[in-house]
Amino acid sequence: MPSTKPILSVVAVLLLVGGARAAWAHQDPPGCNGVGVGIVIFSPFRADGVNPVGSGSVTNCETLVFKAQQVKYQPSTTSVPTCALEGGNLILTTPDGIDHTITTSIPCLGGTTNDPNSASNGGRGLCLGAPISFPDFSDPGVGVTYTVRDQDIVNGFIAVNAKYPETLGTSFNHTSDTDSVGGTATDQLPVAVVSCPVVTTGCEQAGCDPVTFACFDNHDTCPVANTGCEQAGCDPTKAFPGCFDNTASCKTVTNGCEQAGCDATKTFPGCFDNTNNGCRTADTFCEQAGCDLTATTFPACFVNDKGNGTPCGGTPGAPTPLECHTDCCEGGACVGDSASCLQPDSTPCSDTDNIACSTPGCDAGVCNQNHIPCPTGICRTPGFWATHARTEKGARSQNITLAVIQSTPTQSLNICGECIKNTVLNDAASAEEAMCVSPRGDQILQLARQLTAARPPTRAGGGRQLWGEPCSAGQGSWWFSLRSCSRFSTPRRPRKLRRFAAMHSVRSIALILRASDQAGPRCCAADGSFEMTKISLGLSRAIH
Repeated sequence: MPSTKPILSVVAVLLLVGGARAAWAHQDPPGCNGVGVGIVIFSPFRADGVNPVGSGSVTNCETLVFKAQQVKYQPSTTSVPTCALEGGNLILTTPDGIDHTITTSIPCLGGTTNDPNSASNGGRGLCLGAPISFPDFSDPGVGVTYTVRDQDIVNGFIAVNAKYPETLGTSFNHTSDTDSVGGTATDQLPVAVVSCPVVTTGCEQAGCDPVTFACFDNHDTCPVANTGCEQAGCDPTKAFPGCFDNTASCKTVTNGCEQAGCDATKTFPGCFDNTNNGCRTADTFCEQAGCDLTATTFPACFVNDKGNGTPCGGTPGAPTPLECHTDCCEGGACVGDSASCLQPDSTPCSDTDNIACSTPGCDAGVCNQNHIPCPTGICRTPGFWATHARTEKGARSQNITLAVIQSTPTQSLNICGECIKNTVLNDAASAEEAMCVSPRGDQILQLARQLTAARPPTRAGGGRQLWGEPCSAGQGSWWFSLRSCSRFSTPRRPRKLRRFAAMHSVRSIALILRASDQAGPRCCAADGSFEMTKISLGLSRAIH
């Protein structure tokens, strides 16, 4: 049986001082004096009503049952016994301040005899064999239920209080023939309380379990992730368990030009979109380069070049080719100076030396001004130059003689002192008039006709300057003879010229050539030009 040891008892002893005796009352025990009354509050029970708390503690949400509270007769500690008590109510006040009536009409406690007048005083005084406490602890009954509250806790304890009687004057003491007003008593039982820590977040929930009355501390079991692609855990602002699992809603692309997604090493959300594929971009006729959208890996670059030498002239961005070159692809670019893309040889090119008798043309990618060189040693008879000096014979006729005359720097020829500059008929300056004559034995006319015919071949054959032809040219004799002729053809020397013509007749040209040969290397000056004084000397020697 549970212990009935009281936690706290308060005993009130009232001493009876005189008073009239009532015929219907009695003194019990006989010779008693004063009152002895007390209250016993036994340890509460756990919620099951079976196991007492005892010296243990309770939690701040635990339900307790109070079953054993008694009003008790307190015997005297001396030889004079205390008087028996009767009547009144026993009140229990739980820690929440609510009064609970444990029992009413307490029977005679501590008495030994019955009042003979009990019937006339409402039945009081039936004290024979009275107990010393009430109610009987062996029958605790249902009891009073109370749940611990935080606001009832003071300094770690809750207090259970009891008092007797509820109202003064409702209890009696059998002190004499006349019952006196009963004494009073109070008692208090402190119970230790363990307050459970309280936590209420989405990540932790702690407190007192109202079912088991035990303290608990529950932590979430949420999966935890903290990457650029996922963030999971518990949210303390949510209801427990406040689990969340957020995945980055990043754009996802993987091809040869772009790679997009989430980067687990970045802060959430670690989205990235990388288009910096490093691919070179080109979109020309000779090359196409870039990234491959159809590839499944990043980056995937491609370069498609047309073969070297592929013609690209006229395509967008094509350069102006160098002369004698053509635009073609080389190393993926359209270039105009490739050594492998040349105009065909003999393709006409720019004439930059202004030498009419030579023809420029492409040779191995270079514009050769002397691609078709001037003719050398072109010998034409007077009849040729005379018959090719007009265009009357139709569209195929050519005035070759005039073309040669006009190709000279002065657009004229000096023939033995006469200026020849056209092919017009009946004109003293006409080559046609100089050659279309019949000498009829006139040596001078014959010489003039021969020399006029000799001058165009020298101009057409080399295109050389009339005076100062370099010695190395190898064509000096013609120039010497013509120069010498001009020097002799002065008003002061007609006799010598006539004599020259008479002596040599049709052999005049050969003689003049021989005259230049007699001058020899000495005709060359230090700068490579001919010294005409020496030529004249040689010619004079030939004549004389």
